[in-house]
Amino acid sequence: KNLYGIWCKMRADGVDTIDSIYDIIALRVVVSGNKHDCYFAQRAVQQLYRCMPERSKDFIRQIKKANGYQSLHETIYGECGMPVEVQIRTHKMHYIAEYGFAAHWKYKENLNDDDEWMDKEVQFKKWLTNYKLGVHDKKVRPSGADPTDGSLKSLGAHLLDVAG
Repeated sequence: KNLYGIWCKMRADGVDTIDSIYDIIALRVVVSGNKHDCYFAQRAVQQLYRCMPERSKDFIRQIKKANGYQSLHETIYGECGMPVEVQIRTHKMHYIAEYGFAAHWKYKENLNDDDEWMDKEVQFKKWLTNYKLGVHDKKVRPSGADPTDGSLKSLGAHLLDVAG
């Protein structure tokens, strides 16, 4: 976090000292694989570092977020006892966190109500399209899909000019 971000978080949380902010320093671990690999990485972090058990959060199984955000958060004691938040997620979870409804940067912009509504609508449609592409990508052959392949029709691919 930068200084302004820390100050904003302190204001939003109603705290007066920086001692109660645990994610000033953060480390993001993106694992290749599935959610089970996230738990494997979390166990490795817990074995290697002294953790703050009361700060451990499971946004995959235990705390379901309506915006699709998934991640494991483990707060460890870093150098000189400074707390470090370790976020563990898969590539897909990371993509949703960065570009989906869960994207942090969306919440930090100052948009008026009309712009904010339109922006959320556009972001949702982008996320939905990317999600559908991810679900259907197993049906697309490396050489290209057959023009009569129905799995691409649901994505609007039939509207694209694929000649040439």
